[in-house]
Amino acid sequence: MYTMKKSKNTLALLLSAVMVLTLLPVVTAKAADPRDGIVTAVNDYVTNNITPGINNHNLTATLESDNTTVTITGSAPHSTNEPVLNTLTLEIPAGITVDWQAEFAPYVSAQPAVCIDSNSGAGSVFKMSAGRIASYNGTGSNNSSVDGIGIKNECSDTKIIITGNSEVKGSRWGSATYGIWSYGDVEVSDSGYVVGGGGDTSNGIYTDAKNGAGNITVTGNAKVTATGNNQSMGIKSDNTTSADSKGGKIIVSGNAKIGGTTELNPQYAPNMAIAIAAKGEVEILDNAEINCGIGKPNACYSIFVSKNTDVVSLSNNCKVVNYYGCAFVFENDATQLVMKENAAVFGKNTASAVSKATQPDPSGKAVIITWTDTTGKTEYTADSTDDLKLVPSNANVKWAKSGDNSGISYADTGFIKINGVTVNEVNDIITYSLTVEAGKGGTATGSTTLAKGETTTITATPKENYSFNGWEVSGAGSSVSNSKKASTTFTMGDEDATVKASFKYTGGSAAINKKPLQNVIKDAKDLITNAKVGTSAGQYPQSAVDTLQAAIDKANNVLNKTNVTQSELDQAKSDMDAAIEAFKASIIKDSTNNTTNNNSSSSKVPKTGDTPESIVWLFVIAIGSGLACILLFRRRKQI
Repeated sequence: MYTMKKSKNTLALLLSAVMVLTLLPVVTAKAADPRDGIVTAVNDYVTNNITPGINNHNLTATLESDNTTVTITGSAPHSTNEPVLNTLTLEIPAGITVDWQAEFAPYVSAQPAVCIDSNSGAGSVFKMSAGRIASYNGTGSNNSSVDGIGIKNECSDTKIIITGNSEVKGSRWGSATYGIWSYGDVEVSDSGYVVGGGGDTSNGIYTDAKNGAGNITVTGNAKVTATGNNQSMGIKSDNTTSADSKGGKIIVSGNAKIGGTTELNPQYAPNMAIAIAAKGEVEILDNAEINCGIGKPNACYSIFVSKNTDVVSLSNNCKVVNYYGCAFVFENDATQLVMKENAAVFGKNTASAVSKATQPDPSGKAVIITWTDTTGKTEYTADSTDDLKLVPSNANVKWAKSGDNSGISYADTGFIKINGVTVNEVNDIITYSLTVEAGKGGTATGSTTLAKGETTTITATPKENYSFNGWEVSGAGSSVSNSKKASTTFTMGDEDATVKASFKYTGGSAAINKKPLQNVIKDAKDLITNAKVGTSAGQYPQSAVDTLQAAIDKANNVLNKTNVTQSELDQAKSDMDAAIEAFKASIIKDSTNNTTNNNSSSSKVPKTGDTPESIVWLFVIAIGSGLACILLFRRRKQI
């Protein structure tokens, strides 16, 4: 009986246990979240690298409810008392997005601040929607080949997106610094900012397309630049497999700006906004601007295109600008530069803004503008095209002002600001007088009015037996291009100016012929010697003799003059010839002393001293009278 009762109790216990187990909830094993590794990596980094209590530094990784995003927030900026840190390495699983919103600037030694592991999965994304990542090289040296990278992406399957006013910056120190170094695609948009550091070689964004990715897109007011000591490139697209391999495609649009700038030693910096080192593609459109910044004029390019690139396309109001040299440099003349829809290329060069044997043929209102000035000119007149070479030549381009900015307007609405240049409206121009004078021995021409910086040609012409000696310039800021050239260029300064030409006597007496003047002086003297002075016919008035003698004296002065010129001798002879003719014409033709008051010839009575001609006439009259008397006597006798 006891046994049976014990069995019943055992059975009851078993039934109770079954019922309890039945009522308990079912517990299943939870699947691992692929994002947990990122959280762990961030937590471990904080534990091992961030010193507690220093400036409240911390980073936090949060799993978002969409199951595909991990958000990283917090602040760990650079601090001088922060120890040298390691890189924050993230292995991003396939399809997962890391949304970075933290302030992170570790004091690292020759390492990137953030590294995306090569084992990250396909379709993974590292996105900066806010915050900042910057690398500070703890060594302060240039010994490492990869010093100071902001973000390094070792996975071609992971895309980097920089947006929402976020910033990535490479180290100030290092032999090679990068804002972003990536095997994968990179996109910068919505005012994102990427800048290379200050190392010997600096890239804002560098991509290596050897694994099939490495495309770069910059849009939406984003900016990419670099500030290298010796070389700086805003963007560089490469393929380290070989130069013949395909590089990443570069697209710049939507008011984005790409520029290489130099922080130190600008005279040595071969800066480039974009460098295409492999067989890449470039498309620039939608108001984008490419500008190389500052650098050595002959080694500063806005865009450098390798020999394997087929086409570079510019369209829709974009502009490629270089204030110091060529905007484009092509290794291969066969590479096409396609320009359309108001696109503009501007460079400063004596030949062309595009270094290419076969110049492009822009379509629409697209234009190539080359600023050819080599003198450092800083002032231009509005609406002029001075020192501007245009392709096509009839393009609507001119010096202009846009608000307070001076520069060049093009394609009706485009404008390129030129720092250091002042464009003056015509009514605002102040002009100064240029007076060109000549010293003894020549003449000079070129007097005019000019504005400051304007130029004109002045010319000096020496007389016979003189040579041009030089120009003397007075007037603050004014100058001549060559003071020893008779025809030279004058540049107006800050006030009225005077330029005087001086001349040097070169001699040349052996070529002077004094004989003609000597002969005519002798002839004049002979005339005076043989002339009878008086008031009778055939005589010369004393006044005529005196006038001729004065002409002889004047001619003798010229003849005996030191450094006399042939032209002076010739003129003296001409004057002497005229004086001789005048003297000859002064001879008295009729006597005025042998006439009575009534001038009647019948009342003339011969006198002693009459001329033989008068006696002859009296003899004729006497014979006539005698014959008349004889005839009268015979007639009376006959009667």
